Amino acid sequence: MRLLPKRHFVWKEPKLFLQRREALEFWMVKWWLKPLLILILVAVLLLTWCFAVLDPNAAPPSFGAAILVALGVGVFAFYVAPWVYRLFPSHVRLHEKILMRGNDNVQHKYQDFTSFTWDTADGYLILTLIRHDSERPLYLGAPLDVPQEAITRFLIEKGLAHAPSDGDEGPKQVKPALSSSDQ
Repeated sequence: MRLLPKRHFVWKEPKLFLQRREALEFWMVKWWLKPLLILILVAVLLLTWCFAVLDPNAAPPSFGAAILVALGVGVFAFYVAPWVYRLFPSHVRLHEKILMRGNDNVQHKYQDFTSFTWDTADGYLILTLIRHDSERPLYLGAPLDVPQEAITRFLIEKGLAHAPSDGDEGPKQVKPALSSSDQ
């Protein structure tokens, strides 16, 4: 048993694909979610401050300083850190039993998918992996020079069916947003 899984294919997702995916995810998230998460984080940090005030040996900062620090941490956690994270390149790695995307190290098992398809967009490829359940598909961007036939054979060996790339798989509003040139 290997300590580190064997990599079969690695490629960097095209920047244009990442920009379009980011814009799509921006519109899919409710506008109030990040401010709500900041408020929850501020409440938790202020609750911690309240417990520190009850301790006679502790010397917590003033309430105003605690609120400013809590708001600063919240804004950093939900606005600044994701922006910095997007500056790092996103790689797709196909291992023996799992595939990993980007820097998030989320592992997707091949048995969680039923089929896949390749689509061509403006200067890049989109590898769409269809899940067993009703979750939305996993879209992976790939440059035009990836070994598409070898990756197709590899995914078929892993038990995924190769679906035709006629655009019928996946939500109609998602795939055009990732491949249209008018965004």
